[in-house]
Amino acid sequence: MPKLFHLSQAEPSATSSPPLDDRQQLCAAVAGDVLSEGAKVPVEQLWCIKDQVNAIEDMYQSKTEFRVSYDDGAESQESAHRLLKDHHLSSKALEQLESRWMKVWSSRWPSKQSWTIRILVQCTCGYSTSARQTAGQKKPTKKQKQEWARCAPYDFTGCLAHADITYDSLTGRIRRVIGILEHNEACRASVMKRMPPVPLHPHVFEVALQQLQEGATITSIQTRNVVLCKRQAYRDQTMTDPTSANHRYTLQPSDFSRLYVHHHRSHGIDVKQRAEVNIDEWLNESSVNFKPDIASAIFHYNRRAEEGDRFKVFISTSDMEVAAWACVHGSQLILDGTFGVSSSRLLLWIAMGLDPKGKGLPVALFLFSAPSGTIATHAGYDTPILSHLLQTWKTWLSSRPAARSRVFEPAVVITDTDVKERGALITTWPSVTLLLCKFHLRQCWTNKRSLVLRNSKDSSWGGHVLTRIRQLETVLLQSTEYSHALSLIEEERQYLQNLQGDAASKPTADGGLAFLSYLSKYWMPEDLWKSCCITPGIPVEGVLPTTNHLESFNGVFKNKYLPQWQHSRRRLRFDVLILHLIRHIIPHIYALVRQRNEAASWRASRFAAAAGGAALPGARTGTGLASGTPRPFAWFADDSNREKSALAIIRSHRVRSIPSLNESELWATCATSASSDSGSVQPHERYWITIHTRGAATCTCADWLQRGGACKHLRAFKYLILHWTLTGQLRWTGHFPSSLKEAIEIYTTTSEQSDSDDAPTGPLCFSDYPRGYAGTTPPPNMQPPHSAADSIHEARLMEAPSLLAAELQLSDLAHLADDPELVSDEFAGDDGTFACDLSGGGNDATGAGYWELNQGSNQHAIEIQLEQRIRFDIKTLAPRLHGLLHNVSDISTLGETDLEMENFLDLLDNLRAIIGTKVLAKRRVDEVEDHSTRSKKHRADGPDARVSTSIQPILPPSPEVKQIRKKSHKTF
Repeated sequence: MPKLFHLSQAEPSATSSPPLDDRQQLCAAVAGDVLSEGAKVPVEQLWCIKDQVNAIEDMYQSKTEFRVSYDDGAESQESAHRLLKDHHLSSKALEQLESRWMKVWSSRWPSKQSWTIRILVQCTCGYSTSARQTAGQKKPTKKQKQEWARCAPYDFTGCLAHADITYDSLTGRIRRVIGILEHNEACRASVMKRMPPVPLHPHVFEVALQQLQEGATITSIQTRNVVLCKRQAYRDQTMTDPTSANHRYTLQPSDFSRLYVHHHRSHGIDVKQRAEVNIDEWLNESSVNFKPDIASAIFHYNRRAEEGDRFKVFISTSDMEVAAWACVHGSQLILDGTFGVSSSRLLLWIAMGLDPKGKGLPVALFLFSAPSGTIATHAGYDTPILSHLLQTWKTWLSSRPAARSRVFEPAVVITDTDVKERGALITTWPSVTLLLCKFHLRQCWTNKRSLVLRNSKDSSWGGHVLTRIRQLETVLLQSTEYSHALSLIEEERQYLQNLQGDAASKPTADGGLAFLSYLSKYWMPEDLWKSCCITPGIPVEGVLPTTNHLESFNGVFKNKYLPQWQHSRRRLRFDVLILHLIRHIIPHIYALVRQRNEAASWRASRFAAAAGGAALPGARTGTGLASGTPRPFAWFADDSNREKSALAIIRSHRVRSIPSLNESELWATCATSASSDSGSVQPHERYWITIHTRGAATCTCADWLQRGGACKHLRAFKYLILHWTLTGQLRWTGHFPSSLKEAIEIYTTTSEQSDSDDAPTGPLCFSDYPRGYAGTTPPPNMQPPHSAADSIHEARLMEAPSLLAAELQLSDLAHLADDPELVSDEFAGDDGTFACDLSGGGNDATGAGYWELNQGSNQHAIEIQLEQRIRFDIKTLAPRLHGLLHNVSDISTLGETDLEMENFLDLLDNLRAIIGTKVLAKRRVDEVEDHSTRSKKHRADGPDARVSTSIQPILPPSPEVKQIRKKSHKTF
């Protein structure tokens, strides 16, 4: 039951009161808010049972109620206030938590210089819980049939007492009092039986609301409330007598629901209204809730009026429109979808381009619902809907003034292996060049490799063949000639065939050959190879190898931007999501980009004279690295010996996480082998380790300082981070480079932002520490200046969670390293952009000569993927369908046909018809007809079992149940 109301806040003044809206005027008119002798009390607002209502109406009909009007004279007002005081109806008495009166209705209307307020109060002993539960119910649901528990402070006695009081908000003059002021005998004898609700002090609410608007979490709000209560820093707190206090200063969990309602209301969102209705009114120019800024940023909207409709909202702000023409037209587009951003399980597709510095910028957002009947929301899209959203975006951009008679068209698009997405792209832009994301491609290869080599992963030959196959994959992705790529596979095939002669290596060789056959059959047709690898005519410069700019954006979007608007990490309503996307999140991202560019321009101009006009590289903070000393870089190449040593370190509990002074970096220490620290609290010699989300890492051991790469200490810490992420102990979106080239590119990129607070920690100088550093205190590169250390707030310390590492196996760690949900090949910048390593140069590949692929190769490549996937699905489903056939043959009848059976039979008919037309060209006509005759299933035509549903003006965007996306195990 909702909380009882209390007259605990001051009435609005005449100067600050908002104008009367239509609802208030109607309410005033209906209730008879006119100072007349015949004014009627809104008895229907009282929570009374039928016997009470009849008794009250009889008293009003017989005119035995109390009814007095008062003028402005001193004597009249004194009489009015004495009456209210005698019946405990004064404003002060009503504020008392022990009061028997509760406010059940109010209205107001403007007078000469203020507002006239009319309130209706009812005796708590006359308040009926059952009457309130059944009010307005036509047919109670199963949940509503359960009787509510009474929460009112006093028991129900059937008291008829109530009072209708009209007064002036500015002067406090009483205008009229109507009602039944006498309580029944049981009411007068009753005592308080339940704890009354205690309202929150207004100042506590104001402070918490201000924190919430600044992006604070619930924990931060609660922490500040504890501190301010302890200091008695709230308004009136020091003057409040605890024995008679009518407010509380401590926040309770139930307060946050009301707090969030006011928070959303301050942004113009009525969360008591359905989300789809809010969106429709915001975009309707004739509505009083029309929001011009929201409407101007949405270039396409489709409300869901019928069951078969999709809810669609396509967003492009003015900044996104400019960026689309500047960064995507004639250049590169990244496209991918995500879900889990809204409580309605809508799909969000994001179009992203690259600015001149290689930073990712979202240029369009496409939010739409899955079709009715979808089992998994993340799969609720197809080529037609993606074609529709891309074509709509293309048409809208091409019709804008910024188009200048141009037709919007990117030159190259990089996607994952989704054929629906790729098919929609070539439908919208037939001449576009499609490239496959190498990360998603390697994910498919990893899944297949794990499948064919699962029986030999623990053998020595298994590790040997696995290493060779991984090297082959890397070389294939770097190949530029198709014939050379085929020869590489053939050489590896011959090597594995030679291994088949040895009984010990034969199982592993068989698995390796199966993987090579998979590569040749599914990924090496020439048109598909062109989408996977570097092809002639496409320059390496400016072309991204992965979609990880966009994957990184998804992670930062969900983990950085959305949580500040979420209530306890719950997904946002989609109207709240859309409003904050347009008003706050997207403008913030572009504002940070402008700020970064302005800062770079200022630095260049500031030191141009001192540098003699030459461009200066980005400055780095002091890290202990001596000038002229070769700098070690961290990258995680395959090394079975170091990985085994890393596992030994984990099992001996030598790695301990420590607080980090960098929000984007994890720190740890690792006890040296000589110290053998397995749990003792005594100080030991320890190496100091850092791993940054951008891919940079350091260790103070001599092995890493001299050789670089990834020592056993870094590998052990890496695997612990992956395990923490997998088990939900840590949110990690970092990157682990796999080559020296990649590590150098990360260093080059991060050096441009070395003056930021989250810059990666630099390494020690090997010439200063030729034997490494193993001490009980932090090394020089992990010790901030004292002034900075003093200013660091405790909340910024990032301490990784603990882990019982004895349960880990090396195979588990290797599996974690291949998990695409945990490892990203790129990193996200804290400025709202999403950076990735480029192979060099800028994004200036705009000439048509750069994209010399045959236009038909894209379509052919997609058809190859589709045929492979269809044959795989047929191979997978055929055994289950055969089992279904046997089960159906063994039963005499299946009973009446229902909707689910009808849909299944229709699906079989459609599959048979469509597949028959697709394979007709590859078989003789008579064979097809003969097969069709044998396989055709006759069924009597019956009445349509589909149940028609009533059409609502606006339907919710998605009726599907909650789904959790699972890890991908696809191999193509």
